[in-house]
Amino acid sequence: MSSRGSLKHGHVFFLSGYYGQGNLGDDLLLRATIEGICRICPAKHFIVRNEGDVAGLNGLPVSVELTGIDKVAADQTKSKFRRFIATLLAYRQYLMRCDWFVFGGGTVFHERSSVIPLAMTLAICVLARLMGVRIAALGAGVATLQSRTGAFLLRHIIELSDVFAVRDDAAFAECVKSGAAHKVVLTADLVFTMTGSLQRVRGVSSRKEVPLVGISIYAPAFLDPVSGNDTLAAMREVLEIIVARGWRVALLAFHHRPKASMARLDNDVLKKMVEGIPNKFQEQVILTALNADDMDGIARIFSDMDVHCGMRFHGLVLSAIFEKPFVGVVVDNKIDAISRLFEMPQIRLTQLSAKGLIDAVDLAMERHIDRATLAKCAEDSEQNFSQFAACVAAA
Repeated sequence: MSSRGSLKHGHVFFLSGYYGQGNLGDDLLLRATIEGICRICPAKHFIVRNEGDVAGLNGLPVSVELTGIDKVAADQTKSKFRRFIATLLAYRQYLMRCDWFVFGGGTVFHERSSVIPLAMTLAICVLARLMGVRIAALGAGVATLQSRTGAFLLRHIIELSDVFAVRDDAAFAECVKSGAAHKVVLTADLVFTMTGSLQRVRGVSSRKEVPLVGISIYAPAFLDPVSGNDTLAAMREVLEIIVARGWRVALLAFHHRPKASMARLDNDVLKKMVEGIPNKFQEQVILTALNADDMDGIARIFSDMDVHCGMRFHGLVLSAIFEKPFVGVVVDNKIDAISRLFEMPQIRLTQLSAKGLIDAVDLAMERHIDRATLAKCAEDSEQNFSQFAACVAAA
């Protein structure tokens, strides 16, 4: 007998995203998703797709059940086919207890290395619908589709969804390519719903006359066998120029909790950037691992910052929330989209040079975050949940 709906006074939600991978942005998305759903219905229990520990859940008045389900798909001791079947069986076990399957933000729709992630996502959606579980995508990101197969898979995922809301123009453009844009709603990233709460814990700036430049990086960009060393050399030169000016630098680690066999940690790359900096400049550089369990720490560092030069999308979202100008280093379409939205300088990773990035930093420092644009982002972000609320009420 199904236990769906057995919890009193509320639905049961399965939340799907890249949670539990030690990434600040994904942890913030999870919290924003839970808080948003709790605003629209009396939810008491959430089941979460994850791989490892999840940060940022402290103080939430709900029960959160972590599944560890990503470990099933990552088990290299089994063949791809056996992993596929084992993954579907694991999802089936949890979906039996759920009313909704919810994609809670992030770039959950992509084919960066192959179409397999999209194919798996479609298979899970089909399974959910066969089991009577409804589907919603809230503030979702869609990476640039590389093939007709990818567009085909995305189209059918959208068609199976009761709500399909995307976070920016770049994601919406990919939905147009898929041929299912008629079912898609353009909203904003879910973290913008946290604008008010984050600003309320805004730290008191400790800076004197010396500017503070925040730098965030996407570690895999430095691992490319062709361009990785050039990228590292350019960023190291940028760091040297900034400290030579007498400015301070905050190196921000967004991904800092490793998976078992992964060396793609922000900390590792940031430490390499600092190598070679003369000792007399070392005290001007701080390395900070950002954690969703320490919102006060996040508020302090972004309040202190004068400008952010970043490859991390949610680093730029936080910059906007704290009204700090930024430079977007474009590693994918979401960085391009947010830079254009706030009319901030951007430079493509493929065109990265120290001079170009320094010029962009200087230009950004002359600009300001438009408060009307920020307010609209917060309003549009809340639309994810108002759209969802109508579907939940009709269920």
